Amino acid sequence: MLKSKGLNTDAVRDSLATPDMQALNGKSIELFDLGFKTEKTKVNYTYSLAQFLKYCKLEPDEYLEKARERPRDAELLILRFMSERKKVVGGSTLKNTLASVRSFLVMNDISNSINWEKIQKIMPHAKKVGSDRAPTIDEIRVILDNSLIHIRNAILLMVSGGFRVGAFDYLTWRDVEAIKVGDYDFAKLTIYRGEPEQYTTFITPEAYGALQEYRKRREEIGEKIRPDSPLIRDTWDSRARIDPTQARPLSSQSVKNSVLITIWKVGLRKEHKKTQEFKAVHGFRKYFETNAKRVLRSDDVERLKGHLSNYYKPTEEYLASEYVKAIPFLTISESAELKTKIEQSVRERDQKIGELERENMFLRQRLDILDEKLSRLTETLSKKK
Repeated sequence: MLKSKGLNTDAVRDSLATPDMQALNGKSIELFDLGFKTEKTKVNYTYSLAQFLKYCKLEPDEYLEKARERPRDAELLILRFMSERKKVVGGSTLKNTLASVRSFLVMNDISNSINWEKIQKIMPHAKKVGSDRAPTIDEIRVILDNSLIHIRNAILLMVSGGFRVGAFDYLTWRDVEAIKVGDYDFAKLTIYRGEPEQYTTFITPEAYGALQEYRKRREEIGEKIRPDSPLIRDTWDSRARIDPTQARPLSSQSVKNSVLITIWKVGLRKEHKKTQEFKAVHGFRKYFETNAKRVLRSDDVERLKGHLSNYYKPTEEYLASEYVKAIPFLTISESAELKTKIEQSVRERDQKIGELERENMFLRQRLDILDEKLSRLTETLSKKK
């Protein structure tokens, strides 16, 4: 089926596979591991460092020894690696690799012996703004229509909540709280609970309704959902001897892989190139930002995306009241979109009726005052006669 769409399945499988990183062991790695606040950062830095050490054909402790005894040789390896890799990867990727190598040396008390300024001179510039666009609502609908229920829920959550895919490694049912503002029943979502980066965003009635249906399906197969149960779980298959009642969290990498495979399957990608029209999962976050900013203040959208500020600290109540303005623009399914538009039209109609009623009441009051004045004037004139 994939082949009929012109998809090179081997290439996609290679691009999705977990990197075959060389095992990083040794005392130097023990110190390196102490320098991370989050598991996600640790995984990314470890992968980048492993790529570099694989190129050097050295174990971590061996490279550390070279940096200590022959810093110029260790520096030359970095220069050669960066010079070769910049032909095939972007500046942002190289910047992350350089940061991982530097962190490795810093945590092992060896950093000043490397001329980092020299290395920076050969580094390509990282793009400040991506040239990719947000996916259209029709493209998102196609992806949803061709995804399994757990991936559909993940997509709706990202589109309406604007958070990064990495949040799925943390999200549990404790992080979802139903709220109501006006006529809207939706939910508050706590991202990275317990981490320094913790923040609050919201999801649309459409996404919250789909999530409730998803929970019902899980409970029907015997899963006992507790507050600490994963919000999005792995799939289950009774034929594969997988106990459906034992839920394992769906990793952010699995979400990425599933979405990317679907994008190729439905023909939204047809060729391998460095820059695609829209990114597989980050495109959903860009869709959120693009559409939310149609009606919300830029500062509020950035807050909902987790870009926290030391100076601007709006209350959750205020953000929720503002978020409802964006719900019509973040609703994806045609039926939910139509329902939202009808509800919005009814609210606008009721608002106009209310305004007309208030105006009518005001005119009646004015008329009563004029009638009273006319009555007094008539009475005064009658007495003068």
